[in-house]
Amino acid sequence: MKSLKRRIHCLILLLFILHQNILFAQCWDKVSASSSHQLAIQNDGTLWGWGSSSDLGIGLPTIPYYITPIQIGTQNNWADISAGENFSLGIKNDGSLWAWGSFPDPAIGGNNTTNLNTYYPVQIGNDYDWIEVSAGGQHALGLKSNNTLWAWGLNNTGQVGNGLSTCTFCPPIYQTTPLQIGSDNDWKQISAGANFSGAIKFNGTLWCWGDNTANFVNNGLPLNNTPIQIGTDTSWSQLDFGNYSHLLALKTDGTIWSWGYDITTDTPFVVIPIPSQIGTNNYWTDISAGADHDLAIKNDGTVWSWGRNYIGQMGNGNVGGVQTLPQMILSSINNNFIKISGGMEFSSGIKSDGTLWAWGSNGLGQMGIGNNLNQATPQTVNCTTLAIFEAPKNFEATLFPNPTSGLLFLVAAQEYVDSDFQIYNLLGEVKSEGRISENTTIDLSHNSKGLYFLRIGDMFNQTFKIVLE
Repeated sequence: MKSLKRRIHCLILLLFILHQNILFAQCWDKVSASSSHQLAIQNDGTLWGWGSSSDLGIGLPTIPYYITPIQIGTQNNWADISAGENFSLGIKNDGSLWAWGSFPDPAIGGNNTTNLNTYYPVQIGNDYDWIEVSAGGQHALGLKSNNTLWAWGLNNTGQVGNGLSTCTFCPPIYQTTPLQIGSDNDWKQISAGANFSGAIKFNGTLWCWGDNTANFVNNGLPLNNTPIQIGTDTSWSQLDFGNYSHLLALKTDGTIWSWGYDITTDTPFVVIPIPSQIGTNNYWTDISAGADHDLAIKNDGTVWSWGRNYIGQMGNGNVGGVQTLPQMILSSINNNFIKISGGMEFSSGIKSDGTLWAWGSNGLGQMGIGNNLNQATPQTVNCTTLAIFEAPKNFEATLFPNPTSGLLFLVAAQEYVDSDFQIYNLLGEVKSEGRISENTTIDLSHNSKGLYFLRIGDMFNQTFKIVLE
């Protein structure tokens, strides 16, 4: 009988933990994956990051990487984000443009003689009409509310698009501030890759420029320093560059196309010179290009992936091999996805319920799941660092009585004194909070009976179960 009760108790606790994992994950609105870090905006407008610490905009790094989300600043007015190779860009609700990063990066205002490290977000210029931004390798693209196209940063292969680069190995010309590209005001969507760029106009035409080693523009030139139209098709609706020099694009009829370096073969540097359709289906609604893998959302809310699966970036539980055609990621959780982002051998997706999922490479904590282990199946990224566990044996504090009928006494070691505490209910609502002294009394008598959790400050990140009788 005791064994049965113990099993039932363990099952209830397991179900509760699973419930809490989902509960504390339902807050995400946007995500952007890069090579070694991720950015995300919560539905309250706050900005968060994880992965390589020097690229997060949280100050001079003291540790190499973060394995759980950490807030960037205290503002709650972020509208859009883009994570680049060693820098990031963001747009606030007021239309202002911000940048931060760790590289001597012209995309955040540096040049070939300026070693610029911006560990906190800094505003670029004084304009307040930015609506979209895309961070590449060391350059960036932006759209303004009047649908004009702007670019800045490193221009060694013409990726800025201002017509100044003339050869691949010539000294680069740095564009340190946003510069309008051409005079057209009908640009709809942009994508900056490693050292190349692309954009779509409202008339459905697609344009590319920059390094042409992968033959994005099938004209035989090593680079193109101004936007060049790709074919004559007028049905393009979305594009995204992958780090492995390939371009993924979606048409208005729901078909997916790709060209540049072929990611569906183990043979390196195989060039697909013109847009080639991925499969034959026409039910795709969103796309995202990773390094050497791609993602797409089907019109039923499921996510599909293809390309090289060396780290588990396909998200289907397998590691190794190549998928030549889109295959569904883990079916047990594969529903209601509305946004996706492919990074360097890892991927992320947001569901309609606000949960964020990540899978693939995780050596620098870029998945944000609390460890740095690679994952071949999608894992949830929690909104808070709340963890559910019993007090460790070496925890130098006493919590009694527990269960309690109202008053709870906490006797803590000196290292915990002056730390903040909060008590949550099952819904994640804060029911009591304060600061710990050497002998702390917490009154829970005004709360209903049930299960609660005491969390001791972010520095210690200790959470304990409380039973209120």
